[in-house]
Amino acid sequence: MHINGDRQRRVLSLVKCLEELAAARQELLLKLEDLDARKRAIQLEHNALFNLDATTSNIPDEVLAMVFEAGIEIEPDPLLMKKRTFKSYTPEPYPTPTHFGDLVSHVSHRWRSIALADPRLWTYIRCTRYGPISMSGKDTWPERKWWREKATEHLCRSRSSPVDVHIKGLREEDYTPAFLQLITGHLRHCRQLFIRNVPKATVPLLLQSLSTPAPLLSSFSLALEQDMAFEDPGFLQFGAPCLTTADLHAIYPARLHPVFASVTSLRMTAVFIGSREGYALLRDGLMGLKSLNHLEIQFKNYYRPATTDVILVPTVKFLHVDVMEDRSPSCVNIFLSDIQAPSLISLSLNKWDREHPHPLEPNKFPLLQHLILYDCNIGMDEDDLDDLANLARQFPNITRFTSQISNENSCSLEIILQIMLGESSDDDDEDGESGGTPWPNLQTVAVADPWRSVVDLTKVPGLLSELQDAGHPLRKLLISDNAVSQADEDIMEELEELIEIEDFIDDWPTPFERGR
Repeated sequence: MHINGDRQRRVLSLVKCLEELAAARQELLLKLEDLDARKRAIQLEHNALFNLDATTSNIPDEVLAMVFEAGIEIEPDPLLMKKRTFKSYTPEPYPTPTHFGDLVSHVSHRWRSIALADPRLWTYIRCTRYGPISMSGKDTWPERKWWREKATEHLCRSRSSPVDVHIKGLREEDYTPAFLQLITGHLRHCRQLFIRNVPKATVPLLLQSLSTPAPLLSSFSLALEQDMAFEDPGFLQFGAPCLTTADLHAIYPARLHPVFASVTSLRMTAVFIGSREGYALLRDGLMGLKSLNHLEIQFKNYYRPATTDVILVPTVKFLHVDVMEDRSPSCVNIFLSDIQAPSLISLSLNKWDREHPHPLEPNKFPLLQHLILYDCNIGMDEDDLDDLANLARQFPNITRFTSQISNENSCSLEIILQIMLGESSDDDDEDGESGGTPWPNLQTVAVADPWRSVVDLTKVPGLLSELQDAGHPLRKLLISDNAVSQADEDIMEELEELIEIEDFIDDWPTPFERGR
């Protein structure tokens, strides 16, 4: 075969050029690496000298550590920022959290050494995924990089300081033996433990891991993805003598004690009572909590057996009763008929059955002072006055009433004042034959702004004047600053002459991580 000599020589020449270029490139890369190394050294020296003149350079290490600790207290936790009601209990999206300890430990070498030496900067432990993203009708929690490593690192840095652990949105494969052992190993110095969106298949292993003494645990929350009943009296066997707050979702424990014996605040959501035995277990469980002060309960179903055995909770002062969306509101009315709370001072209701009100016994709650309606569709217009008036007569001696309803047409301030005047939607009941004027002792009315609107004050001065002429003791009105600022000036002047006006507050205790 004939070989072209000129072409062969050209190929060899090009190979040599490529080798020379590669060598030159390698030389340049080495020079760049050298320049980068020199730059890093100069940058370090520059930063060190610059930091000597920083405002914080003369602050003692122990003082700077105290500043860091104060920063943690004011940092908003994205896990807790968005509160949800019982009826819309779903995992909410939240931003990627920036751990305050991580933040200050990356400012300078000195700050990092101080931060790493202070275990109290690393007591908020987050084991979470991003989420949720709704796909095909199901919530999906995408992976958050390095969450395992971060949790392990922060728990190690916390040493023996009391920690707050948040576990949320993890999948079944995330609950590895190593991860469960990590949590178990630090349960002894865990102060608060919140576990949410737990896959059903993971529950037995998780509960087994929690069967460890937790002498510092004061607040515990557990929410499962699917409802589960626990007949085993050993449900959650950890010893927690300091436990005062418990929040259980989609769980029906057969017995609420002894692990919850010291609990003062209890929330149970998605509770299913479908038999006489279920009612008896709920009754015995609640009555066994001798220190219970605050009870919030939401029903998925409530079965009332033919029994005279009431649920007596003599220490409960705050009670919230709700029913899941698309379930009969009669669960609320029936449960109130079955419970006896002689010390109750504040009652909050998310639903009320207007068609079958189930009248309560007189003096059912003899010390009740405050009634809160939270998202009840009642008192929607002047044709609906009797429904709200009938509810009012169930709780005749209250001194404060709060309407916190998002529906603009429900339980407005105008409707409330009308029923206090004894007005009725029944033309044949002009003389108040249905039971007298509701709420004769009411002193304070609080009304929240409806969704995307404000409280309408147009007719309020006239109604208040009628109440005062009738000798009613109402003396205080709680409405939002937005309602005040958007109201007509003349109306506000007239209102201020008639009644005390303060900013709206529902005055409901919030011992739980998620809002009611």
